[in-house]
Order: sequence, then structure tokens, then C-alpha cells
Amino acid sequence: MSDQFKYITLADEQGENIILDGNRGNISAGGNGHNGDLRLKNAEGETTIHIDGEAANLHLGGNGSNGDITVRDAEGKTSVHIDGSNGNIGLGGAGHNGDLRVKNAEGDVTAHFDGGTSNVIFGGSGHDGDLFLTNGDGKTMVHLEGHDGSLHLFNRSGFNTFHANGVSGSLTLGGTQSDGELMVKNSRGETVITIDGNDCDIIIGGKSLNQLMATVAELQARVDAMTA
Repeated sequence: MSDQFKYITLADEQGENIILDGNRGNISAGGNGHNGDLRLKNAEGETTIHIDGEAANLHLGGNGSNGDITVRDAEGKTSVHIDGSNGNIGLGGAGHNGDLRVKNAEGDVTAHFDGGTSNVIFGGSGHDGDLFLTNGDGKTMVHLEGHDGSLHLFNRSGFNTFHANGVSGSLTLGGTQSDGELMVKNSRGETVITIDGNDCDIIIGGKSLNQLMATVAELQARVDAMTA
């Protein structure tokens, strides 16, 4: 190819708008008062890929086509796949461990999804990690707190009815209109110990501690009456 075709420009009265630079292998579109756009169409003439210089957007898919982005390693194996058909993002595979690292404004990792070790890590770098689980109405039902190793469970009214504190080693059940209960079962699924917050009772093997204490008190009263 002759030198005159190594650099091609398309221009209007304001200047160059599209430049095809064969020496550097570049294509430039836009500028001089124009927004650069690249539209790729299918056989029916419908746009399926749109690079929008004005909005700085990249659109893949539509018009009967599912948009996909596939990133491969040096051996040509897919290590990242963004699937527009199912709305999925696949990381790793083909000899690679997928990782997702989320950073704060200072560039420190504060959330890490590690596909190699199957771990999820929240916090660090000056931040306490927290995990919130909400129901369909958007209400928090579970809160795992990294600050003091606490687990909070909430009822549908939003009250904290279960609190396990890792720092103090304490467990609090009930409160805020709920009676706390703790049940221990054997290997057959039978409840053998119940701590009942409503009746302030402990039931072991079907026997009530309150009833046992009442029986002991009654017997003690009889003994005291006989020895008086």
C-alpha cells in the first residue's frame, strides 16, 4: 500500500472528525464539535454494538441479540465472561481463580470475594465489615457485625430478638415483645432441654425445674412442721 493511504481523514468545515491512522493502528472519531460514535449492525441493519462518545457508554446486544463480553488470557482461555442473556458475570475457571476486590476512595480493599478459597471478606483497611440480610420488604432480618463479632436477628417488626456478642461471649434471647427460648435436641431430634423465657423455667427431660423447686419447698415445709 502506498504512503498516501496510511493516513486517512474525514473532515467537515470545522476540522477532522474521523482519522484512520495506519502507522499507529488507531481510529479516532469525534472532536471539533462532534460526538464520536461507532455503530455495528447485523445483517438486517439493526445496531447490536454502539460505542457512544458523548455519554461515554458501550452498548452490546439488543435487536434480537444478547450482548456478551469475553476476556481471555494469553492462551486464549476465557477468564472473565459478562453474559447479557442471563445477566451473569463469570470470573475464573480454565486454570484461574476468580476474584472480585472492591476498594474505597483511598484504593484500599474493603470487600474481597475469593474464588480460590471460597471466602468472602468484608472490612479491613480501617473499616469494620458488616453483612445485612433483608426480606422481600427490605427490612433487615440478619445483621452480622464485624466491629465486635456480633450476630443480630430481628423479628418482622424490626426488633432485635437475638444477639450473640463475640467480645463478651454473651447470648441474649427475646425482649422487645418477644419471649426468648433456647431448645437443645438429641440426635433423634427430640427436645431434651428447654430454657423458657416466658415462664422463667428450665425443662430437662420433660421435668420442670420450677415444679421440682416447688416440690422441694413443699417437702421442706413438711419437714420443718414435723420438727417444730
